[in-house]
Amino acid sequence: MRGTSRAIVNADHFNVGEMKPVSLSVVNLANLITTCRIVLAPILLILAWRGMERPFVVCFSASLISDVLDGKIARCFNLTSEFGAHLDSWADILTYTSVPVATWLMRPDLITNEKATFVVLVLCFMLPIIIGVLKFGCLTTYHTRLARISACLLGVAAIVAFMHGSAYPLRIAVCFLAVAAIEEICVTLVLPEARSNVRSLEMALGIRLARFAAPNQSTDPTFSSGTPGAGHQSRHP
Repeated sequence: MRGTSRAIVNADHFNVGEMKPVSLSVVNLANLITTCRIVLAPILLILAWRGMERPFVVCFSASLISDVLDGKIARCFNLTSEFGAHLDSWADILTYTSVPVATWLMRPDLITNEKATFVVLVLCFMLPIIIGVLKFGCLTTYHTRLARISACLLGVAAIVAFMHGSAYPLRIAVCFLAVAAIEEICVTLVLPEARSNVRSLEMALGIRLARFAAPNQSTDPTFSSGTPGAGHQSRHP
């Protein structure tokens, strides 16, 4: 769950995950593809309501493919932006919110037989969002690697389910989603401020350490500009 990375990373200064707008225009190919995903969300619900399973699977598959394409295009053509990251997150929310509703409309038997699985799915989807909003007052846009993997697995599992296949792919996908949700919650608790495209908990810890190490370095005499080379000498006597 939660979309394709659109970050500029400065590894030397630990500014990992910090989004830097590189395009003044919000109208570009990557954002247009993401917008198409947003438009597809209500269409998916209409198709599910009418019981049109095959068109639903085709549209849902197109939505999953576009979720991969928008991020790759943004990186390849230098179209990354803060706006794009938030747009991508909203597209993810709308798309994956439609999946349980569509399942209830087209496969109510699956929800009846997999109640616990769907309860865990909803909790894993909602809790990271709620905790992020409570702490930062805004929607988090981390796009972690685990979230990407779980989103792909969930998409494949949904297609299998809508084609009246086995429920085991759904169970496996929800297990990955649970791990991804726990990581996202930990990232929220660790970060001192809201950041976009924080790929992992390790990256979040690096951001936190860099944030709280900076004031100490500014007051440390070994980093004082008044004594050239003092910092270097103190580290290599």
